[in-house]
Amino acid sequence: MELSAATRTGNSLASLRRPSRPARYNRHQLKTRLALTPCARATRATEAPSANASPTINRELAALKRMFHLGHQTTPPKVNRIPAFPRLAEDNIRKGFLEDAQYEKLFGSCSETWFRAIVEVGQTYGWGIGELLNMHVKQVNVLAETIRLEPGTTKNRDGREVTMTKRVSELLKLCVFGKKPDDFVFTRSCGNPVRDFRGTWAKACESAGVPGLLFHDLRRTADRNLRKAGVAEGVIMKIGGWRTRACSSAMRLFRRLILPMRLEG
Repeated sequence: MELSAATRTGNSLASLRRPSRPARYNRHQLKTRLALTPCARATRATEAPSANASPTINRELAALKRMFHLGHQTTPPKVNRIPAFPRLAEDNIRKGFLEDAQYEKLFGSCSETWFRAIVEVGQTYGWGIGELLNMHVKQVNVLAETIRLEPGTTKNRDGREVTMTKRVSELLKLCVFGKKPDDFVFTRSCGNPVRDFRGTWAKACESAGVPGLLFHDLRRTADRNLRKAGVAEGVIMKIGGWRTRACSSAMRLFRRLILPMRLEG
């Protein structure tokens, strides 16, 4: 018993000292290991993805493709050849917008002036949340009743200037009152600039009966309202920052055919 145990111990120690041999795999194991490579996983993932998985897979493939390009650009190159990366079709057309009654409930669901001003400007001109939160007081001309977005600060890098409606003018006057030109327009009661208001937005949407609404849905709402008011498509594209008609047309996916009417103010 003791000899056999010592022998087994010696054999185990000897096996630790021996250099490891290349692993041998049967056909099934080799196929499984090849399926775990990034490109093989990506190709395999494109076979039967779910609708929600397609955007995630495309983002991961884009990151992987970027890694290959960075490796190819090094000196000396760490990657000799960049493989092809398939892309999946994405059904990511945004469809939400607000009816007038729903918007009024959303507007009145929060008493904070900065929130009402952000929502009103977003719904009136279709501007993005990043463009709004980065606005400074010097961009708001109270006397001329205009708002100016500087070139390079917008999503398409183009500058814009619009005339305020009556409600926008009243709200922005309250937001900029007593502030310096370089101060942010939208600030909380404590004076800190508004950076993230997802919690306030979610609560307001719940109160208005539109849970799950995105702030970007105000952009589609603005496009629809401007068309209802009879504004020309070229002017709408300039106001909202759409560079192509295709982008603006996507906003009209569920637009109803109604008679043009003037916007309030």
